[in-house]
Amino acid sequence: METFLKNKTGKFKGWKRLIKNYLESQGACYDCMMTFEKAWKEYENCERKRLNLLLLKE
Repeated sequence: METFLKNKTGKFKGWKRLIKNYLESQGACYDCMMTFEKAWKEYENCERKRLNLLLLKE
C-alpha cells in the first residue's frame, strides 16, 4: 500500500512542491495540474488567514 508523502517542515512551498511532484510522478494530465495550481492558491490564502487569526488571539 502506497502512502501519501508528508511534509514535516509545515511550509507552504514545501507542501506544494511535494504534492506537485507526486501528481506529476503519477502522470497527472495538464488540466489536473492547472486545477491543482488554482486550488493551491485558494488553500494557501485560507491557511494564511487562519494562521494570522490564531496569532492575533495569542
